[in-house]
Amino acid sequence: MTQSTPSPHTSTTHPTTVIEPVLEQLAAEGITYKEASESSGQFVVVALPDGSEITISGTSTRKHDVQTQHPPAEHESWQAAHTQRAGADVTVLYDSHQAALSFEDDTRALLDTVLSRIRATSPAAPGAAD
Repeated sequence: MTQSTPSPHTSTTHPTTVIEPVLEQLAAEGITYKEASESSGQFVVVALPDGSEITISGTSTRKHDVQTQHPPAEHESWQAAHTQRAGADVTVLYDSHQAALSFEDDTRALLDTVLSRIRATSPAAPGAAD
């Protein structure tokens, strides 16, 4: 998979929004994603080869809104959900609500979980051992 959405974000050394390090890591892994927004909030969608998708969202300490564009200092939690085809089956992969993790630790745990699921649902590379 390759990134189809150019990221306007800068280095994660001093991210201005919580989603920047997530998008940078997805791009570094060559994973396609789409940033989206609707009445329920802001989120990122990763479409998987099997037709399912992973949705990543966050909450801020202000109003506990579902969003991805708030500053790291206002980060409250991350959630990632894996939705099977046609939305029939949703599995929460990661939810740090009330976990009291730092932004850095929470983001690292989110990415570890999401990348693990992506690798598990992606076909093996040509020539890979069975």
